[in-house]
Amino acid sequence: MAEPRPRRGHGEDSIYFDRANNHWVGAVSLGYKAGKRVRKTVTGRTKTTVKAKLRQLRQQCREVKGRGRVSRTHRLRAC
Repeated sequence: MAEPRPRRGHGEDSIYFDRANNHWVGAVSLGYKAGKRVRKTVTGRTKTTVKAKLRQLRQQCREVKGRGRVSRTHRLRAC
């Protein structure tokens, strides 16, 4: 029997293959606004490309969050 994979935590990324469009999709959850989840997605031909794009997206979001006093809703739009 195969070992179960550990579950990802809340707010972590997801990567999946979109068969209809024949490419990989990566999504980052940025929180909630008006009761709905805010997500950013990136696409690429390979899983490695998507992982790199997600890394860049997370870095950009960290930089935006680190800038002085910015309201939470503003940070979500900027990411």
